Amino acid sequence: MGKVIRYMAVAVAGVAILGAGSYWSYRKYSDSLNTQLRWSNPEEVKPQAKEAFTKLLGEDLSIQRWKKPTISVYSAPYHAPPAVHFTLKDLSNNGQAHAIDFTLRRPMPSAAAWQKLTSLLGDDSNAGARVDPYRVDRILIATVAKGLDTLPGDRLLWTRVFVEPINFEFAGYTIAETDNKSIKLASIENSTNAKLSIKDGAETDVPGLGKPEFGQELEKMQKATAEVNEQYENLGIDIKPESLRIIRESATNGDVAGNTRIRLTILTDPSIVWCKIDENKQKRCEPPTQTTAKDGSHPDEKLVLVVSSVHLADGEKDPRIDALPQSPLPHCSLKANVRMLYEMRNITRGRANLLEGSQQVELSQDVDIPDAADIVPADDIAPAVWSIKVTDANPDAKPQPSVTEDMPDLFAQIEHGSPRKLVFTDYLSASELAHWLKTQFAANSRREPKLKKMTFRVGSNNSNKTLPPLDSKKTLTPFKHVTNDCEAPPPRIASN
Repeated sequence: MGKVIRYMAVAVAGVAILGAGSYWSYRKYSDSLNTQLRWSNPEEVKPQAKEAFTKLLGEDLSIQRWKKPTISVYSAPYHAPPAVHFTLKDLSNNGQAHAIDFTLRRPMPSAAAWQKLTSLLGDDSNAGARVDPYRVDRILIATVAKGLDTLPGDRLLWTRVFVEPINFEFAGYTIAETDNKSIKLASIENSTNAKLSIKDGAETDVPGLGKPEFGQELEKMQKATAEVNEQYENLGIDIKPESLRIIRESATNGDVAGNTRIRLTILTDPSIVWCKIDENKQKRCEPPTQTTAKDGSHPDEKLVLVVSSVHLADGEKDPRIDALPQSPLPHCSLKANVRMLYEMRNITRGRANLLEGSQQVELSQDVDIPDAADIVPADDIAPAVWSIKVTDANPDAKPQPSVTEDMPDLFAQIEHGSPRKLVFTDYLSASELAHWLKTQFAANSRREPKLKKMTFRVGSNNSNKTLPPLDSKKTLTPFKHVTNDCEAPPPRIASN
């Protein structure tokens, strides 16, 4: 304390002697020192946690994980721009005329002729790109967050994030180049001054002046500047079909917390989509054991009718639904194991200093291993998750019974084909068909409603009995399948 008082006394005395100009120079120098401080408290500042903060942190197990740095990996859909196809519009005027004449020279119905012409123009609304249900384009996002006990000035020096697919592979990814950066830390300047004097004296003395000397002086100043740089790997990606590694490093006063985005393609197939991690942390890829029916059929071999479009609005002159038979995809999310190795720089003393060279620190290395992450939701792999459940009508029941997974579904049978379960990609389509069937029963309860030679049945995929027809005493309710098939118990097969 005595030294401080003496230094202040010397400073005040210096200002009094040197005057006002020197005072402002001293003030400017003092302000420059303050800009290098995070705060002006002489003691170390520690955060004071409120009661609600401490209580929530102690009760919520998911938030307790946030005390240390965490990694979160997920993906978002990526829709690539469609490929440009050569169409009739790319021809010259004369070429377009000849192409239209050549296409329409054979007599055909007007509707077919118009559809043929629009397909040549590239404007056919029914022409859609073929979609591989087991191949999806995604943007993978890896988010690194600092922990709740991270104090001002503490930072993540580097991270290594590992993503290991469980029931899929990485395919068709864009080539990722390593992003190396360099930061200028300081500039050192060195000056050298060389002086050479040449003197020559006269041979005789000059009266009153003595012996004069005549000389020449040469002076040369040379400056050399050197910059102190630090190079670091801002982003590096190592990707293979069975693994992905994301490497990030930080420089002085930098940090690696934040998002990393990678555009890639994810691929799965029926042989690996069932893979999961069992209780012993081992990877198993066998589908769940299921009992086959007496006829030897397997539930997964049952085809469903996927409804692509519904035309059943009130007043529709040609009511119909467009449905295609399809082997049902398992409603499974694509998962991956995620791990993060990291190194933390924690300040132990001098936290008020913004300059890292004035701080005392400790370096610690740790790992974050969250639970298996859902990289692609199950609805994006098997989007046809809506169906229509059929139950016995009981308007007097209060409350109304809730619809469950094991209740019968609405089936459709086309002419002499087998009845197939109807599935939809959205609630609106399922609700519109249910409303249309109710309207048809209300108009004529004795006649079974038909839709373009399509009749409707009530049953289950797990039953081999003859399915009864739909009648007016049934209640139709849209239902969404949310169970993860890869984690659900095996279905029960009803016997004959």
